[in-house]
Amino acid sequence: MSKQRMSLKKRAKNSQSAPERYGNFEVRNGYLYLHSKDKETNAPLCEKVARIVKVKEKQCYVESKEVEVVLEFNFYDRKMKEIKVSREQLQSKELVNLMKYGMDVGNGKAKVIAAFLDKQEGSAPIHYFHNELGWGVAEEGMLYKHHEIISEDECECSIYHGNLNIQPNGTLENWLDTIQNEVIGNPTLELALTMGFTAPIVGLITKQSQMDTLLFHLYGNSTTGKSTAACLAVSPFGKPSIQGDGLIRSWSATGNAMIKILDGNYGVPIVFDEASMSQMKNFTNFIYQVAEGKEKARMNKECRLRKISTWCTTLISTGEHSLFEKTNENVGLRVRAFEFGNISWTKNATSADRIKDELYHNYGYAGIEFVKYVLEKGQEYVLNKWKTWTDYCTENLPNSQYLERISRKFSIVLTTAELVNESSLSLNLDLDAIFSLLNEAEKLALEERDIADKALNYIKEMVIAHKTKFKVNRGSTPQNECYGKINETVSRTEVMILTEAFKKLLHEGGFSNPKVVLDALKQKGYLKTETNKNAYRTNIDNKRYRTYCLVFNENIFEGINEDVHALSKNDEDNEEISDLNELE
Repeated sequence: MSKQRMSLKKRAKNSQSAPERYGNFEVRNGYLYLHSKDKETNAPLCEKVARIVKVKEKQCYVESKEVEVVLEFNFYDRKMKEIKVSREQLQSKELVNLMKYGMDVGNGKAKVIAAFLDKQEGSAPIHYFHNELGWGVAEEGMLYKHHEIISEDECECSIYHGNLNIQPNGTLENWLDTIQNEVIGNPTLELALTMGFTAPIVGLITKQSQMDTLLFHLYGNSTTGKSTAACLAVSPFGKPSIQGDGLIRSWSATGNAMIKILDGNYGVPIVFDEASMSQMKNFTNFIYQVAEGKEKARMNKECRLRKISTWCTTLISTGEHSLFEKTNENVGLRVRAFEFGNISWTKNATSADRIKDELYHNYGYAGIEFVKYVLEKGQEYVLNKWKTWTDYCTENLPNSQYLERISRKFSIVLTTAELVNESSLSLNLDLDAIFSLLNEAEKLALEERDIADKALNYIKEMVIAHKTKFKVNRGSTPQNECYGKINETVSRTEVMILTEAFKKLLHEGGFSNPKVVLDALKQKGYLKTETNKNAYRTNIDNKRYRTYCLVFNENIFEGINEDVHALSKNDEDNEEISDLNELE
């Protein structure tokens, strides 16, 4: 006997199994049999129907409530194969479509097999799966979806079935040792770690009070340790790596792909690494969309609205440069994304390597312990602590028109740090040092956020560069293109820019909303206007035009063409009188 035949015989012998009965159906030796009785003699009959097809298990997805089944079938008497299908495919009309996989359901067999599956399915085990992460609400109360369900009360056991590697690895003890040895005592790394822990707090707060996704961007050159800080931030919740479906993803993905990574996430931090790899020419819309926590509405092939992806978590971005270098000059961006630039996150390269190596082998446990503590204390406890820290931030952060919005977000970081210290992790994070870093970041952001000064400086540069396109004092009017009129004296410059030219200049400078800019300029006294208006009417060559009049308490051309622009004090007085006459 050949070796090949012996192998086949052994395989056939192993296929022998104890018969299984399901009503009139019997499963035996890899085949399905139907028992019946002869209509005339009532004698028992046993008909071989087909190679066996049976439901191995049922899979229920807790978010959609949909059920899929894993079918096990005899593949040409060689081996058993499996295929997962939707439950509706167990109907006889749908079963025939599975012939292409080698399933024995043709030649009229599908109807009998469908009847068998209807009886046999009930005995197959059922398993529950979830695709979303973070906080959810069940009949039993709040629960947190991680690699499995975490809740105070008993609930159906569910396993994560998504695309992120959040299965805990290594040990909590090793992770804690790394944190104590390399992180505690370094305020910047303590801040980075707290950023990651904020994710479940953000997700929890949004269930009660509308909250944006927290977006932090860490930028600087490659030696500052920002990648190590990002790894540290996500390590409590999953694999801190860009490899193997880790919680670190690349900016090189498309915008839609990045949104899909966030879909359904209400409490697990995500990192987008190296913004310079992005193909996006402008980050403005992406930042707004990420913070809002909702993708754009889209139509499917049937011209119906597709299910819209939603999320509310913490996103940490890294890059060599500020995100705002590739955005419009919208103030709203700077209260949605918070940047920490050119900071030395780690002590040295050796420490950074130790941290990354240890975290790569030990992750996913600390986040679970933290969430268990949050569940134990309850949502109300967290909200009260958040409100207390919001008041603290309002009193201690730099004053601005956005103070309330900034305080609501920075207070989440401080609330989180305090909760981490209270939990069984007992990390002893330095809240004062963390607040100091937040405070410094806000001071820097406040300077960048002042859209009035930024716009005024930009317009000043443009006016100087394009002075030949303005009628200056009583000089001649430009023939080809005229932007407006300039009245300059020794100590004062008034620039009256035609409304359309003004909007064009702002657009070219990245200021997408002229009204916001005008209101800010007016509030700071940089805009000369008519009563209850932003515009200012002026005469150019005996014609009346609407302009926006910017006032500079200096001669902005001084030192550029002094021989041309030097004017006497008498000229200054005459120009002011002339200007008042025009307004009257």
